[in-house]
Formats: sequence, C-alpha cells, structure tokens
Amino acid sequence: MKTFFLIFSLITASSDSTSSIKTYVPESGLNIVWITAEDLSPRLMAYGDSTVSTPNLNRLAKSSVIYDNVYSVSGVCAPSRSALITGMYPTSIGTNYMRSSGHKVEGLPDYEAVPPPEVKCFTEFLRAKGYYCTNNSKTDYQFDAPFTAWDENGSKAHWRGRPTGTPFFSVFNFLTTHESMTWNEANWNKFIQNLPTSRQESVRKSKRARIQNEKFKNPEAVNPGTVEVPPYYPDTEKVRNSIASQYHNLLILDRQVGKILTQLEEDNLLDKTIIFFFSDHGDGFPRSKRWLYDSGIKVPMFIRFPNGYRVGERNDDMISFIDFPPSVLSLLGIQPPKYMHGQAFLGKYKATPRTFIHAANDRQGDTYDRIRAVRDQRFKYIKYYETEKPFIQPLWYRDDYNSIMQELLRLKKEGRLNAKQLLWFRRTKPKEELFDCVADPHEINNLAENPSYKPKLKQLRKAHKKWLKNFEDFGKMEETEMVSVMWPKLIQPKTSNPVFQKVGNGNKISITSSTLGATVAYKFSGDENWKIYTVPIKIPEKTTITAKAIRLGYEESDAVNFKKTK
Repeated sequence: MKTFFLIFSLITASSDSTSSIKTYVPESGLNIVWITAEDLSPRLMAYGDSTVSTPNLNRLAKSSVIYDNVYSVSGVCAPSRSALITGMYPTSIGTNYMRSSGHKVEGLPDYEAVPPPEVKCFTEFLRAKGYYCTNNSKTDYQFDAPFTAWDENGSKAHWRGRPTGTPFFSVFNFLTTHESMTWNEANWNKFIQNLPTSRQESVRKSKRARIQNEKFKNPEAVNPGTVEVPPYYPDTEKVRNSIASQYHNLLILDRQVGKILTQLEEDNLLDKTIIFFFSDHGDGFPRSKRWLYDSGIKVPMFIRFPNGYRVGERNDDMISFIDFPPSVLSLLGIQPPKYMHGQAFLGKYKATPRTFIHAANDRQGDTYDRIRAVRDQRFKYIKYYETEKPFIQPLWYRDDYNSIMQELLRLKKEGRLNAKQLLWFRRTKPKEELFDCVADPHEINNLAENPSYKPKLKQLRKAHKKWLKNFEDFGKMEETEMVSVMWPKLIQPKTSNPVFQKVGNGNKISITSSTLGATVAYKFSGDENWKIYTVPIKIPEKTTITAKAIRLGYEESDAVNFKKTK
C-alpha cells in the first residue's frame, strides 16, 4: 500500500495545469460530433446483423469508416465515461469503482474521484482553443463535470447555441438502448414503485418512460422468433422477448440518429463535420454488462469524414476508449498532452496501432471482484484476482429488474440450465481464462489449460503484467483507503480561490490558483459562458472580471471579482 501513497503523492505534486493549455485560433473550422448510444453491442447491419432495418444508421455506416475492433475499458458506463473524457485508464486515476456515488458500501461516503493534477477533461483543451463544446445528456465521469468542461451541458445543449461561425464539438448521448429500457412492463412498474415517492412522478413523465410506453403498446415491432439467442442463455420466451426489446430500442435509436444527421444537413454542416457513432460499452444483458467478455466491452463504431473521405473503408486496428480524446485533439491539429494513456488513431499525431487493449472490473454496486483482461485481434486473456468468489454476486439493479437474469435464476433453481449456461454460475473462478474470440465469439471454451495455446497464454499474461507495471492499479488498494488519500479525513478538498495579479505595464492581468491541477476560468460582466484562462488578459475598462477555479474531484472555488480602478 505504501507504493500507492508514494505514487499518488508524487503525481499530486507534479504539475501546474493552466500553463499546459496554449491559446490557439482554429484555422479550418472543422467540427466534431459524437453520437453515443448506451449498452449496445455491434447489433447492426454493418456488422452482419440484419434482425432489424436501421436506415439512418445504415446510411451513416455507408458513408463512414467502419471500425471492427473498438473496446471500452470496462463493461459498465461510469469507468468507461471517465476514460472517454480524460484519455486515462480508470484503474490508474481512481475512477474504477462503479459508482463513486449512489452506492451502498458501508463506511464509504459518496465521493468524487480525484485524478492526478495534470488530468483534464479533454474538452478544456478544445475550449481553450476556441471550440464551442456541448453535451446534451449524461456525464457520469466518477467526478462531477467541472464547469470548465462544457459551454453547454444539459438536455438543451446543442451546437446551435454557439456564436455564429464558431467551430464546435458536440456530444449527443441517447439512453434508448440502456439496460433499463429492456425491462418488461411489470419490472418497469416495480422499479418506479420502489423509487422514493418524490421521484416517481418525474420518472413516469420522463423521456425514458415515453419510449418504454411506446414499446409496451407495440410489443410486436420485432418478432422474438427472429432473434439469435447466445448459447449462455436458455432459449425461452422471456429471453427472446428481452433480446427483441433491445432491437426495438435500436429502431427508436435509429430515428434519433437520423434527427441529428438531418439537423447537420439543415445547417449546411454535414460536410464540415466529423461524426463518430459508438456506444459506451456492450449489451445491457447479464454476462455482458459489467463483464469483460466481448459482449460487455466490444462496441460498434463508425466515423464519417466530410466530402466522402475514406468512404467504404473497414478498419481492424485495436482501439481503446482511452484513445478517443487524443484522437479528437489530433484530428484538429492539436498535440495530445503527454500525460494521456491513450494514443491517437487518427489525425496529425496518429500513432502506430496498438497490439493490445486492456479492460478492468472492480466493485459493482456493493460487491467487489477484481478482474483484468487483455485482448489482441484474436485472443482474450482474463485474470481473476479473487478466485474464491463466485462469478455471480448479488446486484439488485440487475437481479430485481432484468428479465433475462430473473429467467436464469429461475431455471437454475429448477435444474434446467445446461453446462454452457451454468458456467456463469460457478461458485469459484479459475485464475485465468483464455479465449479464441474468432473461433469462439461467445467465449465459452477456456483454453488456458490447453498445451497447444501455452505460447499465447504466456504472451498475454506477460502483456498484462507489463500493463500493471506501466500503469499503477488502484484496484490493489482498498477503496476506503484510496478515498481517504483523495479526500483527507473523507472530506472533499476545495479548490483555492483565484488570485488576480497585474503584469507587464499594468494593462494585463494574470489569474492563478494555488491548487495544483486547477483550471482557472473567467468571464466579463454580461458574459454567459466561462472562458478558459491560458495567458494574461487585457484589463477592460469599466468591466468586472469574475474568476473561478476547479480541480477534478475537488469542490470548485468561490467566485472572485476584479474591477479596474484608476
């Protein structure tokens, strides 16, 4: 444990953030849009699945590069989203436990993870360089989204709110394919009834509820008889109905994607914008979500470039979520910061394709289970660190509402699951698993004990050990101990207030915070949005400057005002 304290202390004392962001005026005006789904494996025609027709996604895919080997860093959303916003492995920055808030772990408060001081939301670099950044739904980074990350953050956030001619980066996240959207009507109603009374009515009126009600009124939109049931599930009516429900969700998602494409066309921006489509991790079903099998971490991804560039290409490079932030920066000609664990797979600073991707699991809800995975283009290695624990531990969100999980539990109790379906119910775990993900895409046949695969096992085992050496793993540390390092005495630290200081001949002013890693932002009286502070600014006449500072995981500072006096 001393190693972690030492490393954390060294990281915490290593750098000042504001000096690492340089002012830049964009030259090309190129825009980027992320359209993100939730809990969705590659169930699309572009990946050979023709269960349902999705004309808008098909249209997007046909005008894009289709990526075949894209992986989240976790089988669940919050750690994955922390990687997408920082370019860092969650296990190395303390965002690996699902979740840092809203859990039920005794003695552990709701907390915000505190990454090393140099770590930023990568959108801060875009905003400092003149981009208007918007996010329409869900941050869930394991730390609160800092006020410096987005110009607009909320359901109405849109590139249309930007000053005319300003380049933009916009995220549109859709909940439509989320795990909860596959619940049957009885489980959905039970979920609402179990909510605090104060929340029940708002959930009933939510957009999520409207989509659910649409499905309940039209349950035959997707014929359950047409879906494929993987071998680790029993082929029953309830399982088929649940899988069909996900395809129904996909039909609704397709319309939502079409709306974004139409808006880009209406604004004459379609060929001035790079469009990413991907999901936050794999399917929201048991043995997929929260797990490191491909069904939990492999995601679809299309990237559409302007003016037909690279149309029709397929790419099989190994790509991790930590590679997304440096790739966006690289596409816009911005050199990614060296602290990022990820590497650019596009743009000016494109790196040599990676050989391996890495993924991790730690606490889910209130149950701990440290698992790590390495994958190359064909094989998956999984390392279990707590082999004495069963594969399945209690998880109320899944067990109480997920129809497939309930069917699995019922049939196991009745002794009606076959050998493949019982694998996930083993009372202990092996130390290692090795799968040929091409010959065995459902990851059923463990090759770790097969002598023929010993060289591959040794190669991936070595890759895992190298990863642990290069990127320290907070999963080795008790979570309460980790939090006590980030939040001394389990109290959230507060960012120091900004300090104004005149520089040069006195007509400019610098703004600093003594908190290492703090981003400073300011605005003039009458401004709506905060600007990222990078270099001394000219002191305006008869105008108040307001400044605030924030370090990830810290409470933001107080707002401090400055007004020029004679």
